Amino acid sequence: PLRRQRQMCIRDSHMSVSSPTPYVPLSRRPDWHDVTPLPQNDPPAPSVVVPIAYPDEYRDATAYMRAVLATGERSRRVQALAGEVIEMNAAHYTAWWLRRRCLERLVAEAQAGGERREKGGEEVEEAVEALYDGELAYARQMAEENPKNYQVNGWVVDGLICQTRTAMASFMMVCVRKRRVGTN
Repeated sequence: PLRRQRQMCIRDSHMSVSSPTPYVPLSRRPDWHDVTPLPQNDPPAPSVVVPIAYPDEYRDATAYMRAVLATGERSRRVQALAGEVIEMNAAHYTAWWLRRRCLERLVAEAQAGGERREKGGEEVEEAVEALYDGELAYARQMAEENPKNYQVNGWVVDGLICQTRTAMASFMMVCVRKRRVGTN
């Protein structure tokens, strides 16, 4: 449900809850100046019996989300944007899907960055764990706030994160073994 119209909880890139603040349109945020929003393509008025009266904040956030979906961008800012959409509508399946894709990209970047800089396996593992822990904490918070919502029901999101964590643990074990043997 669209619970917050003028006030909403904005989450930072680590998904910690900040105090409720007035919504700032994305067009006024410096980090979104390079994105052109894609408004929802509703049919003309005569063919719509009852148009949905979305709050301006929701229209704004989802227009930017459609834009980044069209470009394929997966980043911390997109993850945070998907979080804002979820704060306004916790049942927004596409926003959850987008957060998942962003998490996967951020994990892959952390792993690739560790390999490029020849970081130790533990440093990379800690960075990846922090990403997963942040997302898991976010998902659990949303599940507590929306206990009857299928999109945020803990077993769905937790299950996806746990599956990925298992794959990540296997990857890290291979890296550690390679370093011990001295091969690449």
